Formats: sequence, C-alpha cells, structure tokens
Amino acid sequence: MINGPAGKNGSMVVPDDVNGMRLAIKHFVELGHKRISYAGPQAAFLRGHSSVYDRHNTYLTEMEKYNLPVMSGHDKLFSTIKTYENLYKSAVQFIETSVLQNKATAIIVYGHMEAVNLVQAAQHLGVSVPQQLSIICFCDQHACDIMSPNISFIDLMSKEMGIAAAELLLRQLNNPEKAKPELIKLPEQLVLRNTTGPAPKE
Repeated sequence: MINGPAGKNGSMVVPDDVNGMRLAIKHFVELGHKRISYAGPQAAFLRGHSSVYDRHNTYLTEMEKYNLPVMSGHDKLFSTIKTYENLYKSAVQFIETSVLQNKATAIIVYGHMEAVNLVQAAQHLGVSVPQQLSIICFCDQHACDIMSPNISFIDLMSKEMGIAAAELLLRQLNNPEKAKPELIKLPEQLVLRNTTGPAPKE
C-alpha cells in the first residue's frame, strides 16, 4: 500500500508527515513567526488516515517545543462539504478568525485545496501574502504552482514512494519465501515558492 494502511500481513510505503510538519514549523520560526496556525483536513472521512493524526499531533508538540501559543481552530475540520463554494466560505471564516481576530502571521495547511482557497480568501479580505501572512501546505497540485502567488509546500515525495513500492514488490515476488511485511517511511521535503516571508513587524 502506498500512503495508506495495509492489512495485517501487508507492506506500506508512506511519507514521514512528522518530519514534514517539523520542517514547516522550523522554517516559520526561523522567519520570526510566533503565531502559527494550523488548518486541518476538509472532510470527516480523512480522520482515519495517519496523516491527520501525525500532522496535527506534531503541530502541537512542536509549538510546545518552541514555546509558542497553539492557535484556536487547529482541532477542527476545515470544511465538511467538499464543494468549491463551501471550501471558499470556510477559508474566509478561517482567515477572519485566525488572522484578523487572533493575529496569526503564518498558516500550515493540511492539503492543497484548502491552501488555494485560503490564499484567495486572504486576498479578498485585504491580507497580503506573504507580506502579512505566510502559508505552507502539504502536498502539491498544479493549481498551487500556477496561481499567484504560487504556494510553498511540503513535498510528499510521491514519485519516490512509487519507486520504493515497485522495488519492494519486485523483491517480494522474486523471493516469496523471504517476503514479510515492511514499513518504508520516506522523508518529506520543504519546497519554497512565493507564499512565505519574514513575520510582519508588530
């Protein structure tokens, strides 16, 4: 299984989301950000995926490590209905609460769809990215690259996961008597584009 749970005797190739969240928070801390928010997943069914726990739990532990406040909204679903209109409405509400009210200067986002809507909502509300608000999301899609500003992201290393899974499968097929369940966890990488910058002066 690639980036998902396998059965009792199955093998998995997964990205290291703990490492990815640490990279994102470390980058923001180095830029001087102290009020870092987390925007979670958009649908309830995702709560069963390991990435939901790993990213959220690591956000909490890293904020404690750096002695930074945990921002409200980190434990809520970003949206419960996956439509463009609902995602954008949720993004506007998140910016209003997290940024305009609670003064977050940086947001780490569970996924690319939420991030695209957050950038658009920030622009609509007059919040400049990255001058006033920095954003990093997990995963990358074409929209994150072509929109303006294009979004910095944590690369889940999908190509590398595919290669590792293929190599694992071939090993097991060639030596079935030695095949056993394996867990391969690949480190993620931070890819910087144009949505991160120094924390705004207070």
